Amino acid sequence: MNIFPGAYPAFLTRNYLNRHAEKAGDLIVSSGSETQKRLFDMDPLSRWQSVGSSDLVTETIEFGLWMPGARASHDVSVVLFQNHNVKGLTLEHSDTNGAPWTTGFASAALAEKNTRAVLVTTAMDRIKVSMTTTQTANEEKKIGDIIVAGAAFQPGPFFEYKPEAPRVTQKTAKMADGSLRGQNIGRSAGSSHFWAAKCSWILDPADYGTAELFDAALATFQDFGLQGRQFVFLPAPGDRPGEARLCRVRPGTYNDPYIKASEFADGMLAVQMVIEEVGGA
Repeated sequence: MNIFPGAYPAFLTRNYLNRHAEKAGDLIVSSGSETQKRLFDMDPLSRWQSVGSSDLVTETIEFGLWMPGARASHDVSVVLFQNHNVKGLTLEHSDTNGAPWTTGFASAALAEKNTRAVLVTTAMDRIKVSMTTTQTANEEKKIGDIIVAGAAFQPGPFFEYKPEAPRVTQKTAKMADGSLRGQNIGRSAGSSHFWAAKCSWILDPADYGTAELFDAALATFQDFGLQGRQFVFLPAPGDRPGEARLCRVRPGTYNDPYIKASEFADGMLAVQMVIEEVGGA
């Protein structure tokens, strides 16, 4: 999500497709309802899959944008389709519960497994996705995650993040017959669960043009970093969202001691933040 020119990673709003839509019976798939939770579980390796489909069958996914307790209208700037095999896809949206629909994105020749549909920021409360063909003819349609979000902000064009190394622990239980059973518990490479990252941004005043714009960008970053709100963190570069994680800023991890003069160049600042997952589905 390129919010700032030359920058790739981004902070988006929370995902507006979530468990509240499903709990309200407002997530509707034309087939494959037993795997529909996988559309919002933030694990792109687990995928929703159609049942009995082919390139002659149009499959649909329709859902409202929900907050706890009610569907709500949100300003949406980007829709991400992760780890999919769909070739022909149309995205429609509405701010009047589907009457009428407006086409926001359409392609008959998708060739990548990750698709980012960047929209003119638009208020909407409902989305419908129609899928015709697959990248390998006549396969079942599959999608790992659909992420619907607005643009939050981007602190600057230079970015580095270092995910924590996977942790694996062993759990051992003693059975009634005296035998021992063990299992390894670790992090999923594709899931946001138990995921965290320590991030640093290098902010160069020259990229902002004036000292006033640079100070405003820094103040916005600081305000965001102190909120501790849920958001979608998109670290992958370019148009292919290979990694998108439902995260939040750990409260109290961003403050003045985390800003220091950078060693990279005169005038640049290095800013650090700790972010952590908050769970998916």
